[in-house]
Amino acid sequence: MSTSKLVDQLSPKLASTQVASNTDILLSVLSHLTASPSTLFSCLLVSRTFFFPSASILYRTITIHPNDPDLFVGSTRPESPYPQPSSFGKNNLLPLIRECVVSLHGINECPFVQHYIQPLPNLHTLHLAGGKRPKSLDENDVCREEQCQFVQKVCVTAKKVVVRRPDLGVKRQGGAGGGVLGSMRGLEEVVMKLRPCQLPLYLAASQDAGVKEYTWPYRYSSLGRTKEIKLVWWDERHSYRIEGYEIRSRGFRGMSRLDFHGSGIGTIHMKGCEYCDQQGCVRYSPHAAVQLPALMRRLGEDTQVERVRIYNVDNTAREQWIDGKISVEEVKQRMKEAFLQGRRMKKNDGDDYRPSERGETDIRGKSDISISFHTAEEYLNSSARYNGEIDDQELVYWQRKVTPTEEWKRQRVEAIEFTRDIDGGAETEYLDGLSEEELEAYISRVRSCGESDRREREAEETATIVGL
Repeated sequence: MSTSKLVDQLSPKLASTQVASNTDILLSVLSHLTASPSTLFSCLLVSRTFFFPSASILYRTITIHPNDPDLFVGSTRPESPYPQPSSFGKNNLLPLIRECVVSLHGINECPFVQHYIQPLPNLHTLHLAGGKRPKSLDENDVCREEQCQFVQKVCVTAKKVVVRRPDLGVKRQGGAGGGVLGSMRGLEEVVMKLRPCQLPLYLAASQDAGVKEYTWPYRYSSLGRTKEIKLVWWDERHSYRIEGYEIRSRGFRGMSRLDFHGSGIGTIHMKGCEYCDQQGCVRYSPHAAVQLPALMRRLGEDTQVERVRIYNVDNTAREQWIDGKISVEEVKQRMKEAFLQGRRMKKNDGDDYRPSERGETDIRGKSDISISFHTAEEYLNSSARYNGEIDDQELVYWQRKVTPTEEWKRQRVEAIEFTRDIDGGAETEYLDGLSEEELEAYISRVRSCGESDRREREAEETATIVGL
């Protein structure tokens, strides 16, 4: 053996020179670059050893947004006459995708229109994130989730879907089409992120044996055999993650609701929410003690869900102004009873629902169905914070809800003091739902009103003195 080889064997190798030869270590190092996709892309080009660990991180979560680069350039049909390299072709990278965030985009911006893309074989989570419609995009040119070919043909393998609408793309009872989730046969979990203002404007009511029963207008048969649903209630005043679109005011700038949402002279920002854009964000009718049980009854009747977890419903259900104030616990109990009633209706209609071996579901506690209620703190501290359910814009709401900042606390105290100075008997509980920006705007308006009242009083006193 030569002297040089003997020295190489006896000399210890530096740890830095061994990183690239250990995939696990390299993967751990590269995982700290998730916030820098451009750096990860550069790592793809270093060597074969760097390529696969970098690609597994870079392609794990993708976003479909008009402003993002086209991720599917280079994908080809299986029968393409131009075969890709065995290991480094785009088609071989798509199986690495585990999470996909689809934002609002135009029909001509849809990836499926621009490329032929095969179904993503290992997709786990699909987040239908919506977004603000740009001025350049006409309403009729929006690629809607229930019609988007990328969602309906490429993301059909998703096991979990996060959706931000209560209708799931089926606009009315008995409406045609499977809606947003109609093509997804392997769904295991659906997360519905809902604001109180997204509840339907009206509910049909029927009288049966002297008892009034309300009917939820949307059907959920597209959920198929999904076993778990999470209902996450948030943003009670529609103040976070504002989407929608902008319109010209055309002379209605003076209206208080439009003025509050105005984003410039002659421009009004519509939130894209039917209730908010018509009547404002705070609603008391139809009250939640009717709406929420109607929703649960429909879920029980249309689905085979066995587990329903409901988060942060307290502010949605609190004090609903019908025949006196209904407690939160009473609303929750109505929701449970309504779900089980819907499930009994499903069974009586001859559906293929089968209770588990433990026996029939009843309303006295011996239930094969799990319905549980959880706080905002539980949701923020759960895996939802890290598994794609909560995006950066929404995270602000949960953080302020659970751990409000000192500035928010100071503004809330100041807002309460101003309110009580003007009207000592005024209720101030609603201030708890305002963000820092809204509290600041509220204080400014109240201070302005107080100053105006002071000037009026001084003018009246001056007039009285002159009269004397």
